[in-house]
Amino acid sequence: MYVIKYDVRPRPNNPDYGKVMSREVTIIVNESTSVAAEAAARSLLDRIECDVESQDEASWLDIDIYAAGTPGRAIVERAQAEGIALILGPRFPP
Repeated sequence: MYVIKYDVRPRPNNPDYGKVMSREVTIIVNESTSVAAEAAARSLLDRIECDVESQDEASWLDIDIYAAGTPGRAIVERAQAEGIALILGPRFPP
């Protein structure tokens, strides 16, 4: 499983277009290679009408770093079950 962080910009068909210049997103992908994880993450960003401005991080994620019952563990478990999970971070301007 991989966690990938991006700075993204909404496209004209995105409801945030014109209101948000950029936003941080974290995507957790249940794939065994970084290449497959990045492809899945970028496909998701295409579906939600966002362009990648930069990729901040891509690293292997071990679910066991999160204690059972915590919000972080729940998100990672969702990604395990559904294949991918999107976490929207801060946007600019706020």
